[in-house]
Amino acid sequence: ALETERSSLQFLFNGGVDYFDQKNTLFFPPELQFEPVDGEPGSSLLSNSDNLNLNLDGNAVHAFRGAGYTATTSAGIQYARRNLDVSRIVSKNLIAGQQNVNAGTNVQVRQNRQLVNNLGFYVQEEVLTLDDRLLLTAGVRADQSSLNADASKLFWYPKAAASYRFNLAPSATVSAFKVRAA
Repeated sequence: ALETERSSLQFLFNGGVDYFDQKNTLFFPPELQFEPVDGEPGSSLLSNSDNLNLNLDGNAVHAFRGAGYTATTSAGIQYARRNLDVSRIVSKNLIAGQQNVNAGTNVQVRQNRQLVNNLGFYVQEEVLTLDDRLLLTAGVRADQSSLNADASKLFWYPKAAASYRFNLAPSATVSAFKVRAA
């Protein structure tokens, strides 16, 4: 979005959608070798599945190059949603010749529905200085999820880190060594 000699500003957006819809209709006639084993010959299965996964990310990154240092500030928001709905009907001990799930004497109905919404925010500052040897990082992230007991509550996660890179002799087998604490 902006580029000058000493600073830059970028806006980054990323998103994805994955959707599937599946229907299964299965019939196992009583004559199949494995069918009489459970004492309820003949099985019919009807299954319907829908699944939607959605991810959206938006980030802003500002870098400033000063005399002997670079400061990078980033902030962003992330949203993810998963909506799953699976329903199954299993019917056993079918009336002779019937394939419908309502033609059995032992009918089981199951449904699995899951709706998950996740939302997160973050802000972070990085300073690189001392000839690109010292890196200082501080940030905070806040998350909320429909899986939490209080779906509207934000949970805060602060972070801090520092690292220092030691340059060794160019003729050494290892040319640099870095120490990091977080």
